[in-house]
Amino acid sequence: MVGWSLLSTLGLGDPLAGGLLVALVAVGLISLLLALRDPIVARIGLRNVSRARSRTVILLLGLLVGSTIISSSLVVGTTVNTLATHFVYQSDGAVNEAVYAPGVSANILGGLSFSPFPAELFTGFNQSAERIAGVEAVNPMVLGTLGLVDLTSAVAQPGLNLVGVNPSAAASLGAFTSVAGASYPGPSPGEVLLNTQAANALSAQAGDRVTLVGPGGNVSATVQAIVQSDNRGGFQDTTGTGDVFAPLPVAQNLTGLEGAYDYLAVTNVGGLSASGVALTSPVWPALNRSLSQVLASLPPLPEPTQPSTACWPRTSPPRSRPHPRSPPSSWSW
Repeated sequence: MVGWSLLSTLGLGDPLAGGLLVALVAVGLISLLLALRDPIVARIGLRNVSRARSRTVILLLGLLVGSTIISSSLVVGTTVNTLATHFVYQSDGAVNEAVYAPGVSANILGGLSFSPFPAELFTGFNQSAERIAGVEAVNPMVLGTLGLVDLTSAVAQPGLNLVGVNPSAAASLGAFTSVAGASYPGPSPGEVLLNTQAANALSAQAGDRVTLVGPGGNVSATVQAIVQSDNRGGFQDTTGTGDVFAPLPVAQNLTGLEGAYDYLAVTNVGGLSASGVALTSPVWPALNRSLSQVLASLPPLPEPTQPSTACWPRTSPPRSRPHPRSPPSSWSW
């Protein structure tokens, strides 16, 4: 632990970089011990360095080239890993686990499908999740797509991502941050929040009057603010289309899901921190058991809208993690 703390202080918290540093120090110490045990051989070696200067220079240049190639590979690998992890964080935010129902007749968001389930499922699941150690909150959402017409800029944009959420979710999922630096817990009644991608597509600004067009009807609203596409404002915007954040009742009306949800966001204690991520392993099985109990207490849901839980570790990039939308074969619905 002392050695690892020292490496972290030196900025070498990466296991591979730390291991290479330890190996380099070990080789240096072994060389020093051998030189002290046999000083004659050490003097002969040092004398050969001065006598064969050209050979020594060629040897050093070869070592430098090899070190450069290895270092470049490590830098590229770290960069790719960092970028992949960044976009996972931006897309999922402070959601450690999720409950959703994949289906054919579903709302589509970023290439993912979500079928509705009754609000009673959330009520029962939330009551059960409150008793699970490590779970901070369960927030219901409505996800889908919609068209939006900006009446001020006279620009229309179809296929935007709709995210219906309660302002109370900010306590666990975090607040929205506008491009001006202001903080918003969520969209106010009669207003919507647009992230930067959606605002650019519409040439929209705060205060614009807009019309939201969904399968359940049309709703007029005012743009409350343009928010940053960060861990909160870029939620599930995997395609870069743009997000429209609306109050949960408005999103339910737009999608025709009155009295229903299609996504439950579960946040662990600690959220995005390492401690919050570590809680996924013990929390996920408990959530699945709770979900099974709640489903058993409700009337059978029509296929294919049997919800299941998904989780995705934050400690690895997408290529080496269980995909949140590809449930293992052991799941059943």
